Amino acid sequence: MSIPKLSKSSGIALAMIISSFAILVFWGGLLGLTGTILLCLGSVFAGIFLHSTDNNFPRNKTDDSARCQILNACLEANINELKKLSRDHKTIFLDNDFKTLKYLIEGEAGHLIKGNLLQAFCSSSYRANENPFITLPPYYLGLKVQHKLSKQQCQSVLNFLMTIGVKFNRDKLFKQLPLSTAIGFDNNPVALALIELAQKQNSYLLNDATQGRFPCTPLILAIQKGNNEIFDALLKTKKIDINKADSEHGLTPLHWAVIMCLPDMVERLINEGAKTDMLSKQGKRPIDFLKINRHEVEPPVHNGKKQLYATQNPSLKPIAIHFNNKINTFMIERNRKLALYGKLIRKNISSPRAVLKSYKLKQSSKIDTQGRMTPEAKMKIGFKH
Repeated sequence: MSIPKLSKSSGIALAMIISSFAILVFWGGLLGLTGTILLCLGSVFAGIFLHSTDNNFPRNKTDDSARCQILNACLEANINELKKLSRDHKTIFLDNDFKTLKYLIEGEAGHLIKGNLLQAFCSSSYRANENPFITLPPYYLGLKVQHKLSKQQCQSVLNFLMTIGVKFNRDKLFKQLPLSTAIGFDNNPVALALIELAQKQNSYLLNDATQGRFPCTPLILAIQKGNNEIFDALLKTKKIDINKADSEHGLTPLHWAVIMCLPDMVERLINEGAKTDMLSKQGKRPIDFLKINRHEVEPPVHNGKKQLYATQNPSLKPIAIHFNNKINTFMIERNRKLALYGKLIRKNISSPRAVLKSYKLKQSSKIDTQGRMTPEAKMKIGFKH
């Protein structure tokens, strides 16, 4: 049985607590009961404070070097190297002190993902050496994304990590499971591999909501990021709760598809059974979010300072987080989409039955050689002249 190692701050905290009891014995007669109690409490609180500020102390550079090697091997899908490293650093593989690769390399305190190896793998995507929150949502902005690994390579890494005991734990910041981390960091190959894995082994993971800064399901997160590939993959599992709202503001996937002004997602959600009349906790229907005033997404001001990663309308806070407080960028792109698709979105939500009929027409019709629907296809979907 191995003895757990204490961090420097934990050791100091423990030493101060123990010393307080020594002081109690030695000075008890001089200070009296009240003074002794106050002295002990002061020592205990000082120890707790030092323990809570663990990041202020130097990290173990040897362990961080090993973490970098392990995470780099994951990002290269080098299973042989991972097997070798697991023999030498098994305990490090299983610890919860991994961070996004950038922060391991540079030794920063890090305010991003901190958790186990699986969380680090999900957050260290194609832009592993950049600050992930500086790059704005690429899919929503129509940018091309280059990934280093394929879904199959990610599956091999995930399978290896599970065989050595790495768990599907939540990270320490967003309190989210690995699937949401991968989606949040635009890491599609890992997200697709996790979706397939969850569909086979535990479909609960497909609908699990984050519990930290903004509680939302993987589907809502994919919509907020404008990620069509992940959106489609989740719906194809047929195990998604299409109307599951976030617990904080009661916004459903359809609410968010309207907020982000994404007509294809609006149509698809309606076809999958999304309710167009569900109310948020503010009493708003999805259509009520088609028009968003700029001040709603502006940061609130407290004591003369703008509050970062927050919005005047609290339910829209994820926008500030995903766009790294660059509200102007979001509004320009959203207004562009609104000008192009606003009327279509309003029409689709106002006439969900017509949307469903149109969708069936697209999906199940057969076209003749002259580009017209065949009589059989018309009969199949109940088409009337």
